[in-house]
Amino acid sequence: MKYNLAQILDMQKVEELLKSYTKATGLVSALVDSKGIILSKSGWQQICTEFHRVHPQSAKNCKLSDTTLANRLNAGNKFNVYKCLNGLIDIAVPIIVDNQHLGNLFTGQFFFEEPDFLFFKKQAKKFGYNESEYLKSLSKVPILSESDIKNKLDFFS
Repeated sequence: MKYNLAQILDMQKVEELLKSYTKATGLVSALVDSKGIILSKSGWQQICTEFHRVHPQSAKNCKLSDTTLANRLNAGNKFNVYKCLNGLIDIAVPIIVDNQHLGNLFTGQFFFEEPDFLFFKKQAKKFGYNESEYLKSLSKVPILSESDIKNKLDFFS
């Protein structure tokens, strides 16, 4: 039997769960099906909602990054960490039902270390972002330790 993630989950409960995760951890979250369609999201960073996922080319980078991250997950892996093409860290946890990889829970939009401001200034110029506003949104992206993230991923896993 072939499953569709949106049809087998109670999406209202998923919304509540993702909001609770964001509230408890301060991290963003999303449920994305195997086709890359965002079914639910919570707490996304301004840099993503107002810049990266709005401009056609950087949005294409987002979708490619989401797909690459999802494709790196194999059955049995608890999660995968990936630096997206727009420069932030994302993590995916596979959702597997009857050995079918139906989608992923994503968290991320943070850094493990101080961001490379030169990279982001170049991004602002490349995509025509207002540099001041873009860098202001960059300053809101959290910097977290890898051990802290691994502890939070126990919830997702």
